[in-house]
Amino acid sequence: MKKLSIALWLLIFVVSFVYPALATAAPQVLLKWKPSPSINVAGYKVRIGLQSGSYSKTVDVGANNSYLMNEVLSGTTYYFVVLAYS
Repeated sequence: MKKLSIALWLLIFVVSFVYPALATAAPQVLLKWKPSPSINVAGYKVRIGLQSGSYSKTVDVGANNSYLMNEVLSGTTYYFVVLAYS
């Protein structure tokens, strides 16, 4: 009976402290845009920065017209620019 009691308390501990951390989704940003009407567009690049006009990261998303950013810090303002390329 004592082993069962210890196992039950261990299960309650794991569920109480680990499960909420797993159940809480990390913040994400989903960008979507209308495709360029130009027939010469081969793909898009998304530029990302923490200040308007200053972009420290560029992601080539190919021919997709959306981008899901997973590395988002809650409470941080991000600036995005989408560029089409041929």
